[in-house]
Amino acid sequence: MKKLKKTTVGTLAIHLHHATFTRQNQVVFSDLNWQLKPNEQWAIFGEVGAGKTTFLAALAGQLVLRSGTYALEIRNNENLTFNRVDRSSFRTHSALVTFQQQNSFFNYERAFYQQRYQSLESEIAIPTVQEVLAKAATTCTADEINEIINLLQLQDLLPEVLIKLSNGQTRKLQIARALLQKPKLLILDNPFTGLDEKSRTQLKQIIDSLTQQGTQILLATNQLEIPESITQVLWLDQFKIKECFSREDFFKFLPNTRVKEGNSVSSPRPAILLPEKTGKDFEVAVHMENVWVRYQNKVILEAINWIVKKGEKWALIGPNGSGKTTLLSLIYADNPQAFANKIYLFDKRKGSGESIWDIKKRIGFVSPELHLYFRQALTGHEVAATGYTDTLTRPKKLTKERETHIQDHFAFFDRPDLLVKPFLQMSAGEQRLVLLIRSVLKNAELLIWDEPFQGLSPEYIAQAIRLLENYCTPDTTLILVSHYAQEVPDFITNYVYLDAGKVSKIHLNADSTRCI
Repeated sequence: MKKLKKTTVGTLAIHLHHATFTRQNQVVFSDLNWQLKPNEQWAIFGEVGAGKTTFLAALAGQLVLRSGTYALEIRNNENLTFNRVDRSSFRTHSALVTFQQQNSFFNYERAFYQQRYQSLESEIAIPTVQEVLAKAATTCTADEINEIINLLQLQDLLPEVLIKLSNGQTRKLQIARALLQKPKLLILDNPFTGLDEKSRTQLKQIIDSLTQQGTQILLATNQLEIPESITQVLWLDQFKIKECFSREDFFKFLPNTRVKEGNSVSSPRPAILLPEKTGKDFEVAVHMENVWVRYQNKVILEAINWIVKKGEKWALIGPNGSGKTTLLSLIYADNPQAFANKIYLFDKRKGSGESIWDIKKRIGFVSPELHLYFRQALTGHEVAATGYTDTLTRPKKLTKERETHIQDHFAFFDRPDLLVKPFLQMSAGEQRLVLLIRSVLKNAELLIWDEPFQGLSPEYIAQAIRLLENYCTPDTTLILVSHYAQEVPDFITNYVYLDAGKVSKIHLNADSTRCI
């Protein structure tokens, strides 16, 4: 990994003393005491809903400081003394990368989900990767821009419009844009989410390189992928500081505590009663024969041959940008190029008379990209209920049975509070729980879970897998995408591997050995 050149970004210090922060006149953090010292690198650790993202918002000046003090000090490398500045200048000296931030790249609320697979002839101006980077690089030289583009391997993506990027590619672009701002403090909210193993390794190396050249790192995570250069860990729990550790002490303390807490979150839940499947019987859920997808002169999928029989459980594996999401779009009736290919869904040739809604009725679906399109003012209950309409719109009326069914799922995760909580005020992990519930409510014949566990802590991942297993009866077909071996349930025994748009290998009835 090529290291970044040494820069003179300076040093930053933050001091919170009995600080109480509010949002919409509601107290979210009370009596916080914490400090970020010069040259320290921090990880903010906590479970889903612990307050990690909100903590970052408080530091960034997005919450109201009701009482206590927030002191921000800046020191340039050539000046050994600190200058205290107003916290409103925090954004001038820092760069923030969050999952929710992706919506600021492109106004997803004004687009429709299928648009990423269309010709993109619309009134919405969609920038390219190159345009986004150029806009962010106002203080960078051409050499500095190229250095970061090469570091994050974005050369081939420069002409692509944002809506065409995979989730992992978008995450890399976010980090590149942040680095072009030359921040003293780089803040990363769950930075490894959506990245394949190679990209995660690269990002750890990039973070280590940044700290060596003077950039401070503040990293929020509920996973244990903490780069070596991180020196301190702040553990949040229910919007309170549980403990502060050195990195070494954190990993010594963690195992016993995680086991105890995991037992409470992962304790057995009553089985959810499943509604009857209503679709016609079939033998083969998906059959692709020599499938190609091209956009202009670029080949996305090449000569794909794949058969998924009724009741089979598949893992779809491949690096970022390998074509996984495009492949799934052909199944989920979002991609018009499906009609130019020989594709059978539920024993019927695609384009033989069924509508996209006929297909969607038989599929339960969740993906990181779908996540971004829920920008309406809906509660968790209302977002989950859209699973019955196969749209982003809630049903006008629910039967008593469906109402109870929704409530049972939130109770399954022991999160009935999310029923009434506004979706846009939830953490990324809480939002993902709601969308997982949305995907299973109608007990579809085919479940497609595309990177379903993003933003979830290990305990909630285990619970989500239990929910999935509850639905994966012998008659249910499953296709699951993940970049983590430990996230693939044991009841999945078939694997298809994509690489650069091609099927590189298929494993049927594989053993428990995972190679992701």
